[in-house]
Amino acid sequence: NGIFDSVELESIMEYCEREELEQGKVVGGEEYGKDIRDSKVRFFNRTSDIAWIFERFNQIINEINDTHYGFELDGYDSFQYTVYDESGKFDWHTDLLYGTDLGNTQNAGTRKLTCVTMMNTPGVDFTGGEFQVSTGRESEAETIDFHQGMLLAFPSFLPHRVLPVLSGVRKSLVIWVEGPKFR
Repeated sequence: NGIFDSVELESIMEYCEREELEQGKVVGGEEYGKDIRDSKVRFFNRTSDIAWIFERFNQIINEINDTHYGFELDGYDSFQYTVYDESGKFDWHTDLLYGTDLGNTQNAGTRKLTCVTMMNTPGVDFTGGEFQVSTGRESEAETIDFHQGMLLAFPSFLPHRVLPVLSGVRKSLVIWVEGPKFR
């Protein structure tokens, strides 16, 4: 909780929204389009303007990985700013990709750790848009009690989804930390 305070979150959102967002895509499933994923995204690489954001994430990611996962990690090149308008969603999927060049990474390694940060306030700025993670049956998926400024980190091979936004606009940052293939 509290990776960024409300002033920092507002500053990050303002920075990200200076750039045009594009329709989020699904790897290998373009024919399904908005049936699977309906969101707008923009990738941001490290620059001097936003280096502080990467530094904050680096501290937390290293701590989480050392404490909980112990994955061999190489790092990440960018974060994704994601906006879900009303009815926006992302159905069940995993983030585990092996060497897939998505245009937002230099080394196209294996995604090992997914980190999602809630940028605005559920129940105030939007309704719906709940985040669920499944460690077994999808019917028993856990709905995360997400708060503004909270970072959720989990192995990229776990199925997860964002339920449809019922009203308002849901905003998040996503990082995929990469490393060599699992053995």
